[in-house]
Amino acid sequence: SKTVILTGPSAVGKSALAIEMARSHGIEIINADSVCFYQEFNIGSAKPNAQELLEVPHHLINIAHPSENYHAGKFLKDVEATLQDIHSRKKRAIIVGGSGFYLKALRLGLWDAPESSPEFRKTLETLSNEELHAQLLSQDEVQAKKIAPADRYRLIRALEIFALSGKKPSELEQQMNKEPDPRFEL
Repeated sequence: SKTVILTGPSAVGKSALAIEMARSHGIEIINADSVCFYQEFNIGSAKPNAQELLEVPHHLINIAHPSENYHAGKFLKDVEATLQDIHSRKKRAIIVGGSGFYLKALRLGLWDAPESSPEFRKTLETLSNEELHAQLLSQDEVQAKKIAPADRYRLIRALEIFALSGKKPSELEQQMNKEPDPRFEL
Protein backbone atom coordinates (compact mmCIF):
# COMPACT_ATOMS: atom_id res chain seq x y z
CA SER A 1 0.00 0.00 0.00
CA LYS A 2 1.04 3.59 -0.56
CA THR A 3 2.39 5.90 2.10
CA VAL A 4 0.31 9.07 2.33
CA ILE A 5 2.00 12.47 2.41
CA LEU A 6 0.02 15.10 4.31
CA THR A 7 1.24 18.54 3.30
CA GLY A 8 0.07 22.13 3.10
CA PRO A 9 0.85 25.61 4.37
CA SER A 10 1.83 26.35 7.95
CA ALA A 11 -0.83 26.45 10.66
CA VAL A 12 -3.62 24.62 8.80
CA GLY A 13 -3.79 21.69 11.22
CA LYS A 14 -1.67 19.02 9.49
CA SER A 15 -0.10 17.83 12.73
CA ALA A 16 -3.41 17.63 14.62
CA LEU A 17 -5.03 15.70 11.76
CA ALA A 18 -2.06 13.32 11.52
CA ILE A 19 -2.12 12.67 15.27
CA GLU A 20 -5.85 11.94 15.16
CA MET A 21 -5.37 9.56 12.20
CA ALA A 22 -2.48 7.88 13.98
CA ARG A 23 -4.48 7.40 17.18
CA SER A 24 -7.53 5.96 15.42
CA HIS A 25 -5.72 3.79 12.85
CA GLY A 26 -2.45 2.80 14.54
CA ILE A 27 -0.36 4.76 12.04
CA GLU A 28 3.14 6.09 12.78
CA ILE A 29 4.12 9.64 11.83
CA ILE A 30 7.23 10.54 9.87
CA ASN A 31 8.12 14.24 10.11
CA ALA A 32 8.92 16.20 6.94
CA ASP A 33 8.95 19.68 8.51
CA SER A 34 12.52 20.99 8.29
CA VAL A 35 12.25 22.96 11.56
CA CYS A 36 11.18 19.85 13.50
CA PHE A 37 14.34 17.93 12.49
CA TYR A 38 16.36 20.16 14.80
CA GLN A 39 16.67 19.91 18.56
CA GLU A 40 15.91 23.15 20.40
CA PHE A 41 13.95 24.61 17.45
CA ASN A 42 10.55 24.72 19.13
CA ILE A 43 9.22 28.06 17.93
CA GLY A 44 7.76 28.53 14.46
CA SER A 45 6.77 24.90 14.04
CA ALA A 46 4.02 22.52 15.05
CA LYS A 47 6.45 20.22 16.80
CA PRO A 48 4.49 17.63 18.79
CA ASN A 49 4.46 18.08 22.55
CA ALA A 50 5.73 15.49 25.04
CA GLN A 51 2.27 13.95 25.52
CA GLU A 52 1.73 13.54 21.76
CA LEU A 53 5.17 11.98 21.39
CA LEU A 54 4.24 9.45 24.09
CA GLU A 55 0.84 8.63 22.58
CA VAL A 56 1.80 8.32 18.92
CA PRO A 57 5.08 7.05 17.46
CA HIS A 58 6.86 9.95 15.71
CA HIS A 59 10.00 9.67 13.60
CA LEU A 60 12.59 12.24 12.44
CA ILE A 61 11.82 14.73 15.24
CA ASN A 62 14.76 16.33 17.12
CA ILE A 63 17.29 14.22 15.18
CA ALA A 64 19.79 16.95 14.31
CA HIS A 65 21.81 19.35 16.44
CA PRO A 66 21.29 23.02 15.48
CA SER A 67 24.92 23.25 14.27
CA GLU A 68 24.45 20.23 11.97
CA ASN A 69 23.56 20.57 8.30
CA TYR A 70 20.59 18.23 7.91
CA HIS A 71 19.96 18.12 4.18
CA ALA A 72 17.61 16.44 1.73
CA GLY A 73 20.04 13.58 1.02
CA LYS A 74 20.08 12.63 4.71
CA PHE A 75 16.30 13.03 4.85
CA LEU A 76 15.79 10.56 1.99
CA LYS A 77 18.04 7.97 3.65
CA ASP A 78 16.33 8.46 7.00
CA VAL A 79 12.84 8.13 5.51
CA GLU A 80 13.86 4.96 3.67
CA ALA A 81 15.25 3.36 6.85
CA THR A 82 12.25 4.50 8.90
CA LEU A 83 9.74 3.12 6.39
CA GLN A 84 11.59 -0.23 6.33
CA ASP A 85 11.43 -0.37 10.13
CA ILE A 86 7.73 0.56 10.27
CA HIS A 87 6.74 -1.87 7.50
CA SER A 88 8.81 -4.69 9.07
CA ARG A 89 6.56 -4.33 12.12
CA LYS A 90 3.46 -4.56 9.87
CA LYS A 91 2.52 -0.94 10.61
CA ARG A 92 1.66 1.93 8.28
CA ALA A 93 3.13 5.42 8.12
CA ILE A 94 2.02 8.90 7.20
CA ILE A 95 4.55 11.56 6.21
CA VAL A 96 3.62 15.00 7.55
CA GLY A 97 5.09 18.41 6.83
CA GLY A 98 5.15 21.51 4.74
CA SER A 99 8.79 21.56 3.62
CA GLY A 100 8.22 21.47 -0.13
CA PHE A 101 11.84 20.85 -1.07
CA TYR A 102 12.08 17.73 1.10
CA LEU A 103 8.76 16.38 -0.15
CA LYS A 104 9.72 17.04 -3.78
CA ALA A 105 12.99 15.19 -3.18
CA LEU A 106 11.06 12.30 -1.65
CA ARG A 107 8.74 12.02 -4.64
CA LEU A 108 11.17 12.84 -7.49
CA GLY A 109 14.63 12.14 -6.05
CA LEU A 110 17.64 14.43 -6.04
CA TRP A 111 20.17 15.38 -8.64
CA ASP A 112 23.55 13.73 -8.41
CA ALA A 113 25.20 16.84 -6.94
CA PRO A 114 28.37 17.07 -4.85
CA GLU A 115 28.32 17.68 -1.10
CA SER A 116 28.64 21.26 0.04
CA SER A 117 32.18 22.65 0.34
CA PRO A 118 32.78 25.32 3.01
CA GLU A 119 36.19 25.98 1.43
CA PHE A 120 34.68 26.77 -1.97
CA ARG A 121 31.91 28.86 -0.42
CA LYS A 122 34.53 31.02 1.33
CA THR A 123 35.92 31.98 -2.09
CA LEU A 124 32.50 33.49 -2.96
CA GLU A 125 31.89 35.37 0.31
CA THR A 126 33.19 38.71 -0.96
CA LEU A 127 31.09 38.69 -4.15
CA SER A 128 27.82 40.60 -4.29
CA ASN A 129 24.59 38.86 -5.30
CA GLU A 130 24.81 40.64 -8.68
CA GLU A 131 28.35 39.32 -9.23
CA LEU A 132 27.27 35.79 -8.25
CA HIS A 133 24.32 35.96 -10.64
CA ALA A 134 26.52 37.27 -13.47
CA GLN A 135 29.02 34.45 -12.88
CA LEU A 136 26.25 31.85 -12.96
CA LEU A 137 24.81 33.42 -16.13
CA SER A 138 28.17 32.89 -17.83
CA GLN A 139 28.40 29.25 -16.64
CA ASP A 140 24.80 28.04 -16.79
CA GLU A 141 22.36 30.53 -18.31
CA VAL A 142 19.38 28.16 -18.00
CA GLN A 143 19.87 27.72 -14.23
CA ALA A 144 20.67 31.40 -13.68
CA LYS A 145 17.30 32.37 -15.18
CA LYS A 146 15.54 30.14 -12.64
CA ILE A 147 17.20 31.77 -9.62
CA ALA A 148 16.28 35.23 -8.38
CA PRO A 149 19.32 37.55 -8.37
CA ALA A 150 18.76 38.16 -4.63
CA ASP A 151 18.68 34.43 -3.74
CA ARG A 152 22.26 34.26 -2.50
CA TYR A 153 22.01 30.72 -1.10
CA ARG A 154 20.79 29.16 -4.38
CA LEU A 155 23.26 31.18 -6.47
CA ILE A 156 26.18 29.97 -4.37
CA ARG A 157 24.92 26.37 -4.43
CA ALA A 158 24.60 26.42 -8.23
CA LEU A 159 28.13 27.82 -8.63
CA GLU A 160 29.41 25.26 -6.14
CA ILE A 161 27.80 22.37 -8.03
CA PHE A 162 29.35 23.55 -11.31
CA ALA A 163 32.80 24.10 -9.77
CA LEU A 164 32.92 20.77 -7.92
CA SER A 165 31.27 18.49 -10.47
CA GLY A 166 32.12 20.23 -13.74
CA LYS A 167 28.47 19.78 -14.72
CA LYS A 168 25.86 22.46 -15.18
CA PRO A 169 23.14 22.34 -12.52
CA SER A 170 20.51 22.67 -15.28
CA GLU A 171 21.88 19.48 -16.91
CA LEU A 172 21.89 17.61 -13.60
CA GLU A 173 18.30 18.72 -13.00
CA GLN A 174 17.29 17.22 -16.36
CA GLN A 175 18.42 13.79 -15.08
CA MET A 176 15.81 13.86 -12.29
CA ASN A 177 12.87 11.50 -12.37
CA LYS A 178 9.92 12.88 -14.29
CA GLU A 179 7.39 10.54 -12.68
CA PRO A 180 6.76 10.64 -8.92
CA ASP A 181 7.76 7.66 -6.79
CA PRO A 182 4.67 5.42 -6.87
CA ARG A 183 5.09 4.51 -3.18
CA PHE A 184 3.84 7.92 -2.10
CA GLU A 185 0.50 9.64 -2.48
CA LEU A 186 -0.19 13.31 -1.81
